[in-house]
Amino acid sequence: MRQKRENVVVVDLSSTSVKTLIGSFNKANQRVKTFFELHGSHAKTGGISKRGVVSNRRALARSIHTCIDDASKASGYEIEEVHVLFSHPNMRFFRKTVGTKEISSPEGIAITEKWLSQKKRQILETLEHTYRNEKCAYLEVASIIADGEEIVHDPYEHSATKSLALTYLYILVPATFIETILESVEQSVTVHIAQPAVVTNGMFLSEEQREQGGISCDIGAETTTIGLYKNNMLVGAHTCPFGGNTITNDIALSEKIAIEEAEKIKLSLSGEEPLLKKKAWQAIDRRIADHLKRHILPYIKEVDPDKSFPGGVVLLGGGAQYKDMDRIVEKALGLYTTTSDTDWHAQNRNGLTQNSWCAAYAFLHSITTSAQEGSATTRKPTSLWQRVMRVMHTIAKVVQ
Repeated sequence: MRQKRENVVVVDLSSTSVKTLIGSFNKANQRVKTFFELHGSHAKTGGISKRGVVSNRRALARSIHTCIDDASKASGYEIEEVHVLFSHPNMRFFRKTVGTKEISSPEGIAITEKWLSQKKRQILETLEHTYRNEKCAYLEVASIIADGEEIVHDPYEHSATKSLALTYLYILVPATFIETILESVEQSVTVHIAQPAVVTNGMFLSEEQREQGGISCDIGAETTTIGLYKNNMLVGAHTCPFGGNTITNDIALSEKIAIEEAEKIKLSLSGEEPLLKKKAWQAIDRRIADHLKRHILPYIKEVDPDKSFPGGVVLLGGGAQYKDMDRIVEKALGLYTTTSDTDWHAQNRNGLTQNSWCAAYAFLHSITTSAQEGSATTRKPTSLWQRVMRVMHTIAKVVQ
């Protein structure tokens, strides 16, 4: 009997391009299907600047429409809803604990799924009131402590009679940015959910790395986004103004040449015949290390002064393809570093770039993981706020 499949559409927005990706996973056992049938399209645009501003809304909307249209034709699917992945330099990550020191009710508090849903709604309403110029793009409950003991297994079968504390994590993004992105995408289709790409980048860490402590490091064209994981959850997220274009600019300044020529030299450094002498090449490597020490290392120490991340750093993105980037990052941050070992070559049959393939892989993996946990929903959002706030476990539908 043929197994039923679910299709997911992802629009991945970066500083230089828009990518629309369609992939399928097996609905019978909720495992990601091999990506032999992944379809995708890509269009260049002004994109999102280092400051997080959309410089040309019309150009962005046109690029999104072109990508969705091309992907629809290539796959034969009529696309109605999409997920949106994005990064933003002014993204802010928080951890907060709220609770009741003494429970006055004689019956206590039953910790049920309904109770937790109500708590999340209260948190979102509080955030909306507190941060009027920012929107919460991610919310996760980190821990529930009932009567002094943390609930780890089967949280909905417990109750609290004396005290209760709930710790939650959330990411804020400028409201104007979210609204601009949604307006641009919704000229073509409905947005089912918009969320920071750092949330799905954690899928490139192994379960052991996410449990013991690991860092995903996505080096894009204009920005680098890191996600810090411990105890199998995101404990820190940060975006800084460093990327592949920064390396190009450094080469242009040091060699006193045009940007176009500097880009050619940068690409050659990853080849067999680099167009730069070894001494000059090493100087560029030192400048990259300086950027990492200035922008990324302080944040890692802020989250954990001891840099206790035994799982090390996993590099993603186009900037990670720069020659010896893993060695440079390892030396600058003092943490074991490697590139993602996902075998995208073996599974990619549609000519997609590694970055595009990885974006789809991470997102589909997170979708199917959430489905396994039984937290997926297909309810359609009804307002702008709900679109932004809808938890990442919803599944976008594509009509075949």
